[in-house]
Amino acid sequence: MEELIADSKIKPMVNQIEVHPGWPQMETIQYCQAHDILVEAWAPLGEAASLNNEIIVQIAAKYGHTPAQVCLRWGIQQGILPLPKTVHQGRMEENTKIFDFELTDAEMAIIGSLRNLGGQCKVPDQVDF
Repeated sequence: MEELIADSKIKPMVNQIEVHPGWPQMETIQYCQAHDILVEAWAPLGEAASLNNEIIVQIAAKYGHTPAQVCLRWGIQQGILPLPKTVHQGRMEENTKIFDFELTDAEMAIIGSLRNLGGQCKVPDQVDF
């Protein structure tokens, strides 16, 4: 990212990366936020491992929401723009109903500490395009 910023006339405004519970990429998020770059999360729900994780399921039950809504709320509370993909009307509506609850600091930390719940990301410098 530093090379991109150094070589650009216009600083990047958005960094679209894979971010979800189990693949939090905190270092990248902190760097972007320190440089006023919005993090846009693709795959913010992760995979089934995130949605079926016992901790996330318990937190969802506490608030009367779905695990997907907890994953999206976790991203929002970090200042991330989550972009969940769906073609199902019901899920689209469900994905918007995340502003009537707030995760505690402890819940944010617990969710942020989850690891290895999926992740498809590869290091761009190590990929032949």
